[in-house]
Amino acid sequence: NPLIGPPEATLVQLGAKQGTLIISPNWQVYRLLTPIFLHGGIVHLCLNMMWQMSVMLPLERHWGCIFVCFIYLISGVGGNLLSALFLPEIVTVGASSSLFGILGGIYADLWMNWRYMPSPKRDFILITIQVVAQVIVGLIPWIDNFAHVGGLLVGFLSTMIFIPRMRH
Repeated sequence: NPLIGPPEATLVQLGAKQGTLIISPNWQVYRLLTPIFLHGGIVHLCLNMMWQMSVMLPLERHWGCIFVCFIYLISGVGGNLLSALFLPEIVTVGASSSLFGILGGIYADLWMNWRYMPSPKRDFILITIQVVAQVIVGLIPWIDNFAHVGGLLVGFLSTMIFIPRMRH
C-alpha cells in the first residue's frame, strides 16, 4: 500500500465502503458511515487531518461544534451513498466526502449570508480553489470523486436548510 496502510481486504473487514455489501442481501448500511473514520494509511490520514484542521477549526468558532459535526457526518454518509451508487464495486475509505460537505456548507453560508461576511469574495475564491484542486487530484485512480461531489452537495443542501437558524 503506497499510503503506508493496511491492505484493501483489511479495510473491507473494518467497514470500508463497498456498494455491493451495502445493498441486499447484506444490508451493511453502516458502511455509509464507517469509511469516514477509516483511512488508506498514514499518508492519507495525515493529509485529511491537515485539511480538517485548516478548514474546520476556524469554522467551529463560526458555526459551533455541533453544527460542524452534523454537516461533517451527514455529508460523509451522502458522499458515500453517491459513491456506492456509481462505483458499487470500488472499495473506498476516508473523510474527504465529509470535508467536501464542509466546503459545500461554506458555499451555502456564503450564499445565504453574503452581505454579513467580512470578505465573501475572498472566501468564495479560496473555497473554489480548494474544490477545483481536489477534483483535479480526484482524477487519480484511487480517489473517489463521486464521494467528493456527493459530500459537497449534501453539505450545501443541509446547510441551506439549517443556516437561517445560525447567528452572525
